Amino acid sequence: MRGIRGAITVGRNEKEEIWLAAQELITELLRTNAITAADIGAAIFSVTEDLTAAFPSTGARRVDSPPPA
Repeated sequence: MRGIRGAITVGRNEKEEIWLAAQELITELLRTNAITAADIGAAIFSVTEDLTAAFPSTGARRVDSPPPA
């Protein structure tokens, strides 16, 4: 088991913006670390107080695993 940490910024407090940012972050973490979504046992998402339109985990759940590099 290993931990991976990442961060991304969101331009606006809008549902789709938050979801797309979470998807971008997860996709990059999978690609960079040559892992698949099935390799993730748990994920913790935190956001700043100004992001209230959606939960980033909803967007992250929409990510399909790219093949490992």
